[in-house]
Amino acid sequence: MNVTAPLILAQELGRHMGAASLTPLGRNGAHGDIASVVAFLLSPEAAFITGASIVIDGGYSGVDYYMKQESDLLG
Repeated sequence: MNVTAPLILAQELGRHMGAASLTPLGRNGAHGDIASVVAFLLSPEAAFITGASIVIDGGYSGVDYYMKQESDLLG
């Protein structure tokens, strides 16, 4: 069994939180972003992937926010 862990979709909550500015991709996720990962996991190409938790967040979880804030301040 595999698990997908999407973060914020391009809905009102995501726009309100300003999450797009905190992701390396610079945008919130869309339903298609999650659907394409799920479709891949259901495909024969993913037959050897098992027990995986796949984070679908546009890189959000990999950002060091303190470093980003300092970088933004320094320009």
